[in-house]
Amino acid sequence: MSNRDPKAVQTELSDRSTHETGRQLMFNPETGEIVVVRPNERVASPDAVVASSIADEGFFGPVPRGAR
Repeated sequence: MSNRDPKAVQTELSDRSTHETGRQLMFNPETGEIVVVRPNERVASPDAVVASSIADEGFFGPVPRGAR
């Protein structure tokens, strides 16, 4: 079962920065929530999007020089 608890999502984000967790972060557009999902777990929404790479790489790229 996916975990919607904000503390679990924060822990997953923190853990991902130091090591591979084996879990994925999924964004469910129906609820607007990010949830932690175990491998091979079925996600409740067929429109859910994997958000793990965004968490690993960052949502925004670096600010261009001189844009500040």
